[in-house]
Amino acid sequence: MTFFTCNKSLKLNYNLVMRKILFCLVCLIFINHNANYYRVFAEGSWAQVVTSGCYVYKTPEINNNIKNIICVAENTYYVEIVSKVNETFYKVNYNGYMGGYVLIDEVKKVNGSPVTPYPSDIRLTTYDKNCYLRSTPTKDDNVISIIPSNYNGLTFIGKTYGEQIGDFEDNIWYLVEYLGTIGYIYSSYVANINTIFPNTENLSYQNNDYDTIINPLSNTTAIIIIVALTLPTLIIIYILYRKPKKIKPKKSVTFYEQDERL
Repeated sequence: MTFFTCNKSLKLNYNLVMRKILFCLVCLIFINHNANYYRVFAEGSWAQVVTSGCYVYKTPEINNNIKNIICVAENTYYVEIVSKVNETFYKVNYNGYMGGYVLIDEVKKVNGSPVTPYPSDIRLTTYDKNCYLRSTPTKDDNVISIIPSNYNGLTFIGKTYGEQIGDFEDNIWYLVEYLGTIGYIYSSYVANINTIFPNTENLSYQNNDYDTIINPLSNTTAIIIIVALTLPTLIIIYILYRKPKKIKPKKSVTFYEQDERL
């Protein structure tokens, strides 16, 4: 004859178990259902500048103060989109400057990546006098370096509009890189700058701001949620349906058998 034993701690409330299983199944269905319609913003994509005065701002606000404008993104060239801040601004990278902001209405998202997204090989040469590299396009006390005369190693990032200096009638400044430092140089101190030709790459425009549908299994958060909800269910099912251990009954010993052992 075979006997079975059952640990009291394993006696679970059937209704409670079924509610937990049902809850887990509903959560999984909800995740999968929403994943079919969940789209994410296409970070790391590109947008073409479609206006001649597209400002790259320091902050996501329409503030045309010269200290809030980084530079002008050249028409027909591109900005790399980091994120969509709101319905008005993209956060972007432009020609070596990381983390500026552009108006959404002044750019159009494109399919693919441009080969030459920014004006390239644009070099500036200074006049035969030293000039200042400044942190803003103004004549304030903002000098960050001194550029030697006849220097031709400045890397062009963009141009902007700032304060007029001295008797010069120009208010154009250039945002440049000088020996690893980014700053502004007054255009009247520049003897020569290469011509910036329009970008002729022909990339098609996107219809919206979103990329392809996300597969939930490619999303780390979704995987963690699925595992967290599924694992307890599997444990409960295992406890309910595992085969109980068989316990062999002890063999009774008669008085005569004990006497023989003695």
